[in-house]
Amino acid sequence: MTAPGADPVHQRVRLQGLDCHALHLPGGDRVLVAEHGGQVLSWVAQGRERLYLSPTAVLDGHAAIRGGIPVCWPQFSLRGSLPRHGWVRQARWSFIAADLQAQSPRLVLELRPAELLPADAGPWAHDCRLEVTVAPTPGRLEVTLAVFNMGQQPLPFTGALHTYLALSDAETATVTGWPDPSSRQGWDSMTDTPCRVEPGLSLRGEIDRILPAAPAALVMTDGNQELTIEQSGWADTVVWNPGADKCAAMSDMPNGDERRMACIEAAQALSPVSVPPRGVWAGTQRLSLVHPS
Repeated sequence: MTAPGADPVHQRVRLQGLDCHALHLPGGDRVLVAEHGGQVLSWVAQGRERLYLSPTAVLDGHAAIRGGIPVCWPQFSLRGSLPRHGWVRQARWSFIAADLQAQSPRLVLELRPAELLPADAGPWAHDCRLEVTVAPTPGRLEVTLAVFNMGQQPLPFTGALHTYLALSDAETATVTGWPDPSSRQGWDSMTDTPCRVEPGLSLRGEIDRILPAAPAALVMTDGNQELTIEQSGWADTVVWNPGADKCAAMSDMPNGDERRMACIEAAQALSPVSVPPRGVWAGTQRLSLVHPS
């Protein structure tokens, strides 16, 4: 890796079977984005990795990658007729630009989904373009998905930035920040029933909830690590941990690693967005250290 310097530095790098782009900030923070899936794989801030990437993740450019920040689109999970989480997380995105302005360096990748439609995706009649912008600043990472509808009909979709956070120990980690009481119900995907929205949740064990986006920042607390998690554009927040049994059944995640991660996702899961003809939609998630040095 390149040593910190006076200016941001962009590097093209190879990670096993993946073509990737690294962006290094002068203070030492860095981010790594794969062309496969347009997926953030690593965010190092204050010398510590803040995202979880499974040590047994498949990095051959042909499968979904377990960890980082997968882009789920145009379908969230199995809430529709398409493959789970859509297909763009397994498509090769095109690298567009590395903007190295000192105040707002960023990496930009794009995808035209109709050109990379897999055989199992079903019919797809929309002319559109996706753009992922990854913008790190010291102690902070901002990721934005933009959807450009270039066609003549509305474009509905669900999806998510499926963010895997690295934890010291999920047994004691929490996420807090929903209002008490909330005016909206959530959805417990484990029981497939509505659930109350509590002010905070433990990240211990199996959990799979779709919750309303909080009006202010959420706070993830994990030992001496605290992150604020903000989102805009996305209506929902998903909190997920596979738990021990499901983790043990996953071929791309080691036994016990459910304690090393939890997903807190900016999502559009319960109801679709509809982008009007020639319109643009954008959704952002921001991760920030609470006490950056």
